[in-house]
Amino acid sequence: MRTSGRTLSINWDTWNEVGLAVTTQVPADLQKRREEDLKHGMTCSEGVGAFCRILQSDLPQVLVSTRDLHAVLQQAVAPGLNGETQHLP
Repeated sequence: MRTSGRTLSINWDTWNEVGLAVTTQVPADLQKRREEDLKHGMTCSEGVGAFCRILQSDLPQVLVSTRDLHAVLQQAVAPGLNGETQHLP
């Protein structure tokens, strides 16, 4: 017997109390960046709240960002040394 179901994809931003952003060892030159990311990360309570709201929606995919998404996207594109646009990984 086949039942209909729902597939939901959630793209989570950094959580500051749990997860790979907290537990993964990083090289010393990336430590400052990780600390900054964790400062802006969501708490477990915030994540659970977001998850409950997402489950109440009919959306098939959701991106959860703790920062202004437009600003984050702007930072992902930086001017190159010769004035050309450079897309960062």
